[in-house]
Amino acid sequence: MADTKGDERIVLFADEAQNLHELHYEWLRDLHDELESNGLRLFVFLVGQSQLVAQKSAFQAQDKGQIVARFMVEELAFRGITSAAQCRAVLKAYDQGEYPEASGWCYTRFHVPQAYDAGLRMLDSAGALWHAFEDAHIKAQLDGPVEIPMKYFTTAAEASLLISSASDSPTLTFDTPFWTSMVERSRYVLAQKAGSTTLSAISR
Repeated sequence: MADTKGDERIVLFADEAQNLHELHYEWLRDLHDELESNGLRLFVFLVGQSQLVAQKSAFQAQDKGQIVARFMVEELAFRGITSAAQCRAVLKAYDQGEYPEASGWCYTRFHVPQAYDAGLRMLDSAGALWHAFEDAHIKAQLDGPVEIPMKYFTTAAEASLLISSASDSPTLTFDTPFWTSMVERSRYVLAQKAGSTTLSAISR
């Protein structure tokens, strides 16, 4: 594919990378070297839980510098949403992202076309949705500052569109009680209390 596109770069994303073992890294190292010998550069992004950092430390302690130097050079934390402004940036994508591309149909318009034509936009709910998550966090007495993992935020946002499609009208609005119920549906509080990231199913 790189040859076909005339590009010397190949990017590989490895999700749940904390589950990789040394054998997998050796395979990646061999692949890296083979591609390099053919004039291609392999960039690997390891995405995983905090155990991945511990794995890096273990490789360093075992003098496995060739693995660390190739695949674990820099650590970046994937943070959740921490403000209404970030909420707005994500919700804006529902109002502007079109599928099929250049069709004129964004996700908001697809699910609630009458409300969309009347001016409803997801981004206008940024403050209300953020406060709903914030209130849920405080009422549940969860530890630390409010930081919403993306999967729970998008579950709430997508549930709002799926559920509202049945009641679409020019007067449709997303009020505070509505967003409170969407946050409950996202299972954010339950997951934080359980210390896990279980994704809830969206049901009408």
